[in-house]
Amino acid sequence: MKKYLRHALDSTFAILGGYGAILAIFAIPIVGFAIHYWQSGWVAMSEEFQVWWVYGLQATGVVAIALYLWNLACAPYRMERDGRIAAEADVLQLRSQIPKAKRRRLNGEQIGALVDAINATGVRPDSMNVLYCPTSDEAAEFAADIGDAIRRAGIECSVHNGVMCEHDVRDRGIKIIHTKMASLVDLARNIQSCLVRFGYHPEKRVVEGNHKIFLYIARSPEDD
Repeated sequence: MKKYLRHALDSTFAILGGYGAILAIFAIPIVGFAIHYWQSGWVAMSEEFQVWWVYGLQATGVVAIALYLWNLACAPYRMERDGRIAAEADVLQLRSQIPKAKRRRLNGEQIGALVDAINATGVRPDSMNVLYCPTSDEAAEFAADIGDAIRRAGIECSVHNGVMCEHDVRDRGIKIIHTKMASLVDLARNIQSCLVRFGYHPEKRVVEGNHKIFLYIARSPEDD
């Protein structure tokens, strides 16, 4: 409760003008009445004092009390709002200090190396698919680069998001699916090794009975 009382007092004090208001309401009039008394005596000064007492001091007091009660009623909301705004500002500042992750892309040389890695196995599947996580804003570009390398190797390849697999919590980054198991392990191993050289660390997982191998492309080994 003390913090609300203090907050209401500070708010009222600020509205009335701070220390300047105290000077204008009390100090200057008192000095003026003292000069008036010295120059004209008590009778002349008392008439002016009565006007100031009613229209100046009492009126100001009533307004100040009304403002204080209003600010006291608003204090809980205002303090909660100020705390929330300050916390949001802190969060924004902390976020701005977080290094942005480098967007995953393959340059021309890397695409060429991946084409060579695919061709080195001699495996010619009918088609391959590259699926990217639909919640990633940069996975589509990375998936397109991998799909481009596969097509340059002479293999039909489609690139699309894995929205149908969103129920799988491991479905992040990029999956490469080959629909025939014959020699697929060698092909997947070559693709995996090539991507590791580029700084990406795929986790290979064989789907039993489906004749598929998934390569989950992550940013670093601990992300696998």
